[in-house]
Amino acid sequence: MVAPPAAKLYEPLPLEAGTSGMHIKGLAYRGISEVARGHVPEGLAAVSGCFKSEALRTFCMQPFMAASWYDVLPIQSMVACVASLLQIPFETFVREGARKQAGFDCGAVHKNWVTERQPGEAFLAHVQIGKRYYDFIDAGAKLVTPQEGHVWIEGMPLFLLPWFVPMQESYSAGVLTMAGAHKPRVMLSAQQAAGSQAGIPLARVEFFAQWT
Repeated sequence: MVAPPAAKLYEPLPLEAGTSGMHIKGLAYRGISEVARGHVPEGLAAVSGCFKSEALRTFCMQPFMAASWYDVLPIQSMVACVASLLQIPFETFVREGARKQAGFDCGAVHKNWVTERQPGEAFLAHVQIGKRYYDFIDAGAKLVTPQEGHVWIEGMPLFLLPWFVPMQESYSAGVLTMAGAHKPRVMLSAQQAAGSQAGIPLARVEFFAQWT
């Protein structure tokens, strides 16, 4: 899957920012905000300036609390804007951020779920970690062999797949690496429609993982 140019990921959102009813933990937005404040001249003010929508500008300027819930729809727009301002390709920026988040989750927040298990066990457990970031998806994982597995996620807005697919691929690979796997490869293996919510088309995506 090839992500479109970052500028095309900004707007319009399927619904006004902050109103979708589908939420992600603030930890994800907090990470983006910290990158913007630390590396983008004028910080979040510059990010806000990327958008035409007043609701989206207001959304990205708010303080994000790690454990609180926030509308998931603006995340792709914010990531795309920060990547563009830093002159980093969108997918590269997404993948690097996901690897760092996997390292943080496995090294601190969920250490006993991953680093104290074999790669296959960690692979199964990491789906439960990922589900905690969202209040609207369903997900699961299974091992095909001791060194191969499948992950499925259902209910992700189709609009967000340019961000979600590379993020999930890199996050899963990062978890496997933290669990001691060598040369993990995670790739999208299937995508299909999964209904809609509030008029927003949803998708089911599946990933195949392999490691040594």
